[in-house]
Amino acid sequence: MSDRLQIMTVFTPCPPPLPQLLAEAVAKRAWPAAVLGVAADDGRIWVSCAGRHRFDEKAQAVSPDDLFDLASLTKVIVTTTLAMLLYEQNRLRLDAPVTDDLPEFAQADSLEQTAWRRQVTVRHLLTHSAGLPSGRPFHRTHADVASASERRALVITTPLTTEPGRSAVYSDLGMIILGELLTRIANQPLDQLARELIFTPLQMHDTTYNPPADWRSRCLPTELKSGSEDEFWQGVVHDENTRWLGGVAGHAGLFANISDLLRFAVMMLQGGQGPTGRFLKPETIALFTSRAGLVPDSSRCLGWDSRGGDCPAAGEDAPPECFGHGGFTGVSIWFNPKAGRAAILLTNAVHPLRQCKENGLVDWRRRINNIALNHARN
Repeated sequence: MSDRLQIMTVFTPCPPPLPQLLAEAVAKRAWPAAVLGVAADDGRIWVSCAGRHRFDEKAQAVSPDDLFDLASLTKVIVTTTLAMLLYEQNRLRLDAPVTDDLPEFAQADSLEQTAWRRQVTVRHLLTHSAGLPSGRPFHRTHADVASASERRALVITTPLTTEPGRSAVYSDLGMIILGELLTRIANQPLDQLARELIFTPLQMHDTTYNPPADWRSRCLPTELKSGSEDEFWQGVVHDENTRWLGGVAGHAGLFANISDLLRFAVMMLQGGQGPTGRFLKPETIALFTSRAGLVPDSSRCLGWDSRGGDCPAAGEDAPPECFGHGGFTGVSIWFNPKAGRAAILLTNAVHPLRQCKENGLVDWRRRINNIALNHARN
């Protein structure tokens, strides 16, 4: 295999019946708009779009250039990938206590909490087994805290609910804390670190936190703003805690289009080959995308999830080797290494309200990913 990642610049439509399924899902109001990208390990890509930015026939038609709020895909595209890179540089040790690089994590109001917190490792954070709760509504309970450093400190010192390693609880807080730890190691803000180490080397030029104002017309609107009848979050992150943290966090905040995400996907499928050479080692990808086994029966890999975890999002015919991740706004990225395929489904299924995800998102995503990952051939 060449040391250069080769990716087609002209989009070929996804093979049937995928375009038809996307259009049917829009007609059934599963989501206003969707872009599906499929990648093969030889660099070929396919892209299809369906729908408009809003459920309005006069609204802007969705295009491959449009940016989606990636929600929790931030956890794998940014935070996990940075962990992989720093791990390769021997700057991040998976079994090192979090307190080694983030000493304030040890702060607690009981001896039990202090003992538990000193046991938490980077591996625990990556596998959602640190004992942290799934989340906390800091944007409501601490909305008056003005200082960014104080806001971060509140998250970092969140009390644990169980001893580390006892159970796996999907936690936004763990990924926020891991993002803070990575910035401490690298001595750079998270968005700058992601730009320098990931987006620039992979030529992901349209991937960003906090899109500039003149990009916002290209961003898919998500949910109706509270108290408004016609204003939506568009080009501003949907996740409330991320907004509270200034738009940049380890668990959410990223925006990207399908082209950039396909570059990332092909890199992963090609064992870490980037546009200008080696980006990651194959063995690092294998380590982070295999079930960690830290908690019995947990589907969690290191940062990534595996088949059986995030709904049956990879499809009922997915082999055990599949790995991927989803995002609250209605997005997902899944890989079938055995078939050499990746499927990226971008939607704004939370538009106009998050309850709209109940209109069939899970079923449509499973059907589409099952074909794209496990059956579609061109």
